[in-house]
Amino acid sequence: MKKILIPLILVLIGIGGGAFLGMTMKPEPETHEEEDGAAEHTSDQEKTEKEHAKNLESAALNLEGARDDIVYVDIPKQFVIPIMNAKGKRSLIVLQLQIEIDVKKAELATIHAPKLRDAFLRTLLELSDTGAFDDTVTSRETLEDIRYELKRAAESVLGATVYSVLIEQMIRQDL
Repeated sequence: MKKILIPLILVLIGIGGGAFLGMTMKPEPETHEEEDGAAEHTSDQEKTEKEHAKNLESAALNLEGARDDIVYVDIPKQFVIPIMNAKGKRSLIVLQLQIEIDVKKAELATIHAPKLRDAFLRTLLELSDTGAFDDTVTSRETLEDIRYELKRAAESVLGATVYSVLIEQMIRQDL
């Protein structure tokens, strides 16, 4: 009898303690008595939520219309690019890239991977020499310029079957 009674009491204490904690930790309901500034903040938040929902909806439509003839090929190994600006400041940029390419040409990208790496490295070093990585590496214009130049380099090796070059990772380390 004691073998059954002790575990039963422990279970009841555990359930009671959990219920008590659940009631005490429950968040308080929001009050609807807001000041004018808080009401403006709420309306801004609602606008942001509506924009976010619209963006998610358009992204879902884009996924539904995704093409089956495109494949993403990883470029093995990261690219490490040294940067030296006019002020003498030294940095390193580390990039991980992918190619968006026609599925029929994916094997070609794998076969020509050394040539592709060479073309990408040459292009990235040229961009570094021209100052593309100096200050605002993550600005929209800079990223578009980098992607455009990398796409041109990929097309020089693989032809016009390259749809885009994707930057998976970009890390800048100031030395």
